[in-house]
Amino acid sequence: MALPTVKHDTSLDSTVTTNARRPRQDDQDAGWPLYYGSSSEPVYTIPRVNLETMPAENFWVMKLDDQPEGTTIEVSETHVKFEMYKHVRAGYARNVAATGEWESGISNMMIGDNTQSIISPLVRSGLGEKIHVTRHTGPWDTSAADGIEELMDNRWWSTNRAASYLKLKRDQAVSIAAQGLDFGGRITEASLDLDLMQSLRTYVDENHDVDAKKSTTSYNGLAADATQGLLDAATKTPVKSENRCFHWEEHPDLRVDAANKILEIPLDKNLVGVMGQVVFSPMRVFSVLTGTSLVSYNEAERAVYIYFSAATMSYMPDAPTAYGGSVQSYAPAFYAGPIDGVVAVPQGDAGRATTLTFQPSYVVRALFSTLYNTMPEDFTRLYDDPAEDCPESLIEDLAPSFHIALAEEAAEEVPVGIWEQGMNLLAMFSAIANSVPCTNVYLRSAYEERNGFDFFELAVWGHFVLEQSQTYAIDSVGVRFWDDGVLNNEVQTYMAASSMQKAKLAMAANSSSAPPTEEEKARWDAQWKDHLKAQLAHVSASDWEAQKDLKKRIEELLGEPIPLPAV
Repeated sequence: MALPTVKHDTSLDSTVTTNARRPRQDDQDAGWPLYYGSSSEPVYTIPRVNLETMPAENFWVMKLDDQPEGTTIEVSETHVKFEMYKHVRAGYARNVAATGEWESGISNMMIGDNTQSIISPLVRSGLGEKIHVTRHTGPWDTSAADGIEELMDNRWWSTNRAASYLKLKRDQAVSIAAQGLDFGGRITEASLDLDLMQSLRTYVDENHDVDAKKSTTSYNGLAADATQGLLDAATKTPVKSENRCFHWEEHPDLRVDAANKILEIPLDKNLVGVMGQVVFSPMRVFSVLTGTSLVSYNEAERAVYIYFSAATMSYMPDAPTAYGGSVQSYAPAFYAGPIDGVVAVPQGDAGRATTLTFQPSYVVRALFSTLYNTMPEDFTRLYDDPAEDCPESLIEDLAPSFHIALAEEAAEEVPVGIWEQGMNLLAMFSAIANSVPCTNVYLRSAYEERNGFDFFELAVWGHFVLEQSQTYAIDSVGVRFWDDGVLNNEVQTYMAASSMQKAKLAMAANSSSAPPTEEEKARWDAQWKDHLKAQLAHVSASDWEAQKDLKKRIEELLGEPIPLPAV
């Protein structure tokens, strides 16, 4: 059955201009292959597309007099000073020349130290944010939201009950499959050109005159758009939300005082910046951007400006798995353009690493098969009351595992290659999976019950938590300010009477809404366990020997040892 083009009226309270979609790139013979799922073939390849202009520009406006209670931003002649791990509010805007999109809205963010990163070994500080888009022009895709809606419309009520019961086991299975695949490492490696990154560092070292950049029409136009984004938050309902991270590489004038939780960013200096961004609904897309960052202060507006001009941008739709994915409408690509729009960059793919382009093991593909055939995803969980799903008692219970995991990460000698470092980070995801009940506000999209917890969500949550300081990571787990200042936020999420919630109310009057019986639990567990064990029966002893850690985690998931085949 073909998915409908648009089912959601995104223009009711907000501004969305929808142009024709970019055609899918059918000729994908060349490019970085992404393996993802139970197939032995890549879901798609990611070709390089060289542009004559910057792929994207991003802008934040932080008003000093419009910050949440308890947050203070100080500005001196040379630096802007943030108290780390505080709620910062900003207006934002971006122009994405690569895809023909422009948008603006509001951001809720938290800024901190960032001494270990899968993105770059030179990263020293960063921010995590959730943006709420209130104005958008350009291509618009609702295939992921529509796919989930169609899936839910055709599900039996018993499947939703099974999804709710199995969600914590599924979280663990997702984390094990991500570790075995090195999902985070693969999507990161596909998104970077290491030669071009070095060109960025050389450019920043040699270019110190930023007045020309600040006088451009683009810079000042985006500043005005971001300022308007702050105003729109009071009158416009978001058309989508997005989770993003931004990382600053080391600089002589960048000061990180972790002990006192103070970050000082130099004013009017070019810095190397890297951004990750993921949208979960109505489309599902992962991107990484690399470029230059400029932090300035507008005294007249009493506002801190952060401008980021990207020289590269990856565009990676989610693979169509259990529901429709954006890959049907948008072409994956790795876009590259001139630094700051003026300095040419390497044109070839020599700087794109290929250490993670190999086919995943049969064991990993068996895990994917089990996930998408016998462990239904729960699309309601992120829209429940966070106070019920993540009480203080749960955060206290999680604290020891977080400190152990992050202490082990910090104690390890960090390898020279960032991809090996990424494997170390992914090995900590068992601790992350246990904290999924606390992700309600951070990970839920503006489209109610149109995303659950799958691989994109895992990548975002794991990256957010594991790249923070060991001392403060657990404190971030219970943060709930991510949707603050958003019009009708409660109406959009768990308090709204959506079609799914109406169905739940109808079920409440029926005995089928009762808690699962022991017989039902046993049946649901048997289905996924039998499927997985049947798949793994084909794995040889030598293959298991090469995947000892993965075998151990799968045995923990199953609750029983995996017998080795007879020789």
